[in-house]
Amino acid sequence: MSDRKLLERENSWKVSRIMRNVVPLLIFLTLLELGSGYVLEGLKETFVNNPALLVLVPPIKDLAGNFGSVIASRVSTRLHLGIISDEDSMLGKKTLSDCIGIILLAFILSFFLALFTYFFVVITGGTLNFIIILKISMFTSLMLALFVIILGVSVVLISFKRRIEPDDVAIPIVTNFADIFGIIIFAVVVFIVV
Repeated sequence: MSDRKLLERENSWKVSRIMRNVVPLLIFLTLLELGSGYVLEGLKETFVNNPALLVLVPPIKDLAGNFGSVIASRVSTRLHLGIISDEDSMLGKKTLSDCIGIILLAFILSFFLALFTYFFVVITGGTLNFIIILKISMFTSLMLALFVIILGVSVVLISFKRRIEPDDVAIPIVTNFADIFGIIIFAVVVFIVV
């Protein structure tokens, strides 16, 4: 490794540089996050009629954020270790297999999430049937998984090329956008299915 790259790597760990990169980003993302509350407000009537849908919101958002964090971390680590380069067109077979694994995991977990939500519906005397809950859970989870995969890989590549430490910015960006678009995608799916 050249002296210049070593110096860049050492400078990327300075608190002042991390703060300069992260604080404005976090302020922007916090303001953006407020918008997802407005989307939920628009679904108020649907939630009043089907309160079991509220059970789906937090785990779906959390899954999407977790999936995005995993793919961003793995791509960032491979870039730093030199296993892949930022100029690889497909970023390597391992990244592709990670993406497939995340999509399969989203598919499997959405089934169990639908099952637990249906159990909640039965206990509370709700009216939603299992197929509707399963459709909402699967479509939302799969669309969010695809979204965070694309977003996670893109943010890591862009920040890496701009010499911004991907570990400082990728996870906050991916998790916040997963929250925001998780609500939007959930709202669209609920509007179509219910």
